[in-house]
Amino acid sequence: MRVGIISAERNCYSTKRFSEVGKTRGHEVRVIHPGQVSILLRTKQSDLFVKNVKAKQIDAIIPRIESGSNPLKLAVLRQFEQLGTFCLNTSSAIAIAHDKLRTAQILSRNRIPTPDSAWVLNDSDIPKVIEKLGGAPIVIKVLSGSQGSGVILAESDKVAKAIIEALQMAGHAVLLQRFIRESAGQDIRAFVVGDKVVASMRRIAQGDDFRSNIHKGGRAEPLELDEHSQNVAVRASHAVGLRIAGVDLIESHEGPLVLEVNSSPGLQGIEESTKVDVATEIYKHLEEEVNFPEYDLKEVLPLGKGYAVLQIAIHEESPFRDKSLENIDFRDRGLHLLRLSRGGLTIPFPLKSEVLSLGDVLLFFGKKLDLMTLRGEAQNLTKP
Repeated sequence: MRVGIISAERNCYSTKRFSEVGKTRGHEVRVIHPGQVSILLRTKQSDLFVKNVKAKQIDAIIPRIESGSNPLKLAVLRQFEQLGTFCLNTSSAIAIAHDKLRTAQILSRNRIPTPDSAWVLNDSDIPKVIEKLGGAPIVIKVLSGSQGSGVILAESDKVAKAIIEALQMAGHAVLLQRFIRESAGQDIRAFVVGDKVVASMRRIAQGDDFRSNIHKGGRAEPLELDEHSQNVAVRASHAVGLRIAGVDLIESHEGPLVLEVNSSPGLQGIEESTKVDVATEIYKHLEEEVNFPEYDLKEVLPLGKGYAVLQIAIHEESPFRDKSLENIDFRDRGLHLLRLSRGGLTIPFPLKSEVLSLGDVLLFFGKKLDLMTLRGEAQNLTKP
């Protein structure tokens, strides 16, 4: 398999590890500097060139595009996607991960636990927003920062307002976040590969710095995450759309909270502290994904006019709650149940003996008219 690594730093630890492990596993690996790529866009066919030479067919791309880097680097990844190349993390997912506000919105929508956060544009609204977040000290984050840069702890409301105004005047959009005092100076990095956490470490700040990033001088120690924390990390990665992610968690009195979701997590700190061969785990996942790629149901199923897919959730007043699939028998309605999602578990084509529970999510395929009837029945929260 031909593997391309998009990286502006050929000699950094992660790029070298991906190159070495890929070659050891029998792949042809090439590091592609995004600054050496040119793109030719035409109506019938587009092409991509590296050092003015048309690129050979590449089977898979491992993108190493750090947050805060030139957004044009994502254009290189998008072009590979257009050419049909499998990309370990997609350009759209990486773009979301690079935007802390967009990530926070998605995590909130998916009910993934995070510290209370806020975005504010009007200076006069700053004091009220800080008050809603519990008051100072307050964490201020630049939306596109990485490795602990652009993260400031303001000890008072007055200082926070001054910092926010200064950053906004410099053209930086900022995110405000409630300070979790019990986790000050340490966090957890969970390395997600596909549907599991393959390694995790606790990062501890040096001195009185509240940031624990290794790039800021923090130290790391191996950590065995509990099942609930692993589930939170995987859900956060999937919500953003990433196959590979470094999910940063902090421990609070309410349980694990997601701080950030990183699309290009470094390998050095996690491999050295945990002794886990993370690069190999990533290649195993990459090989499986290339051999058995995911398809959009709309591309696979015969979705001609009148057909569609529909997802419904089992809520407290759902007429399907606590009933077995055998008793409901959706097939009698011309509906095909493709998948049952329960917590972090996905059950494809579930057996008739399955009993639907609160929180289950069902994915159906069928005629739009039948699906609309089903949706109306599922959303009927109260009965007359």
